Amino acid sequence: MEPVVRGVVAVLYGGPSVERDVSLVSGRGVAEALRGLGYDAREVDVREARLPDLPEGTEAAFLALHGTYGEDGGIQADLERLGLQYTGSGPEASRLAMDKQESAHRFASAGLAVPQTIVATHGERIGAIPFPPPWIVKPRTQGSSYGMTRVEEAGRLGKALETAWVFEADALIQPFLRGREVTAGVVGEQWLPLVELKPAAGFYDTKAKYADPRTTYVVGPDLPSAGAVVAAARVAFGVLGCRDVGRVDAIVTPEGTPVILEVNTLPGMTPTSLLPKAAAEAGLPYARLCERLLALALSRRGR
Repeated sequence: MEPVVRGVVAVLYGGPSVERDVSLVSGRGVAEALRGLGYDAREVDVREARLPDLPEGTEAAFLALHGTYGEDGGIQADLERLGLQYTGSGPEASRLAMDKQESAHRFASAGLAVPQTIVATHGERIGAIPFPPPWIVKPRTQGSSYGMTRVEEAGRLGKALETAWVFEADALIQPFLRGREVTAGVVGEQWLPLVELKPAAGFYDTKAKYADPRTTYVVGPDLPSAGAVVAAARVAFGVLGCRDVGRVDAIVTPEGTPVILEVNTLPGMTPTSLLPKAAAEAGLPYARLCERLLALALSRRGR
């Protein structure tokens, strides 16, 4: 099969966020996979919140970035000013998805279930919390669960907020939802099999994602409400204006209701990341997944 890109593919990875190390693994995996298919894939390390010089002959950019200046619309806007096609959603959809509070307002307006939320801004008084602990406390715009804490009793809320405020001024306080945690991935118009996340400690935080070998994942779980989850994910993805690729995270309550947590516009592309797992189950192995995302980006040329 002839490559969909004949020139250079700049694989942008790294970035200035706390997710830099994960991004480096994603980007190196993507570049290696594309080179294996015959592409001239060049790795470009983004070290600060600005677009670095790209290799001569760059025809498209593959975004393997996460977090700040990766998923917040910044690098997307810079690439658009260059007239260069790139993988994933555009600037505004990226910005909305990165902001868990603003995106939740969009989801709720579209009729989706979302967690109750209190915004706790650093330096401002927090009023009464209208739902009992346990709570989840997390930064408003961080990924990979950085800064997130489960709070079992009210007396420990202050420490959890301080942990979140290390990352940004706004923290979100939400009830800890009991249920099954699942994620729905999409590539183009194809919704992939669900993946259920099963952390050994019952809480899917950064440690469970990257450091606890006991965390297990079930691709295509036996879930009676799977259809409802995909339907809700489709609405969430669409209401933000996302395109081409994404992952929608949700908690399915014991009653079968999917509660939408967030949309990830640049899901992890490490060999063990959730989107590649689901894609492989759907018959799209890792290298062909990367090529498919490039093809989607290039399909926008001339529009």
